[in-house]
Amino acid sequence: MKVNSQIDNSFFANNSTSLNQKVEFSNVAQNTEQGNTQNESINEQLSKLTEKLNQQAESLGTNIKFGFNDKIHSMYVSVTEKHTGRLIRQIPSEEALKLAEHLQDVIGMIFDKES
Repeated sequence: MKVNSQIDNSFFANNSTSLNQKVEFSNVAQNTEQGNTQNESINEQLSKLTEKLNQQAESLGTNIKFGFNDKIHSMYVSVTEKHTGRLIRQIPSEEALKLAEHLQDVIGMIFDKES
């Protein structure tokens, strides 16, 4: 009798643990989906903001352009020559943006998820 009661108790303890793990995993999945939705919303807001900044910069007659990089979720500023349109400076530089994109990809590979 003691053996059966010990087996039954361990069986229920293991099942309750797996049930808790399933609930935790479903909560994580829901939070991840909400996080992705929030990220998309923030990206859209930043894209709209860059458009507004560019419109205001044009109305002031400046040669400053604002942009948003979707891959690394970062803004950048470009300064161009007024008459030729030649790029004078970009902050952060194009190389820095490409490096950040590459690092996002590497981090994604290391942790086995999309960057």
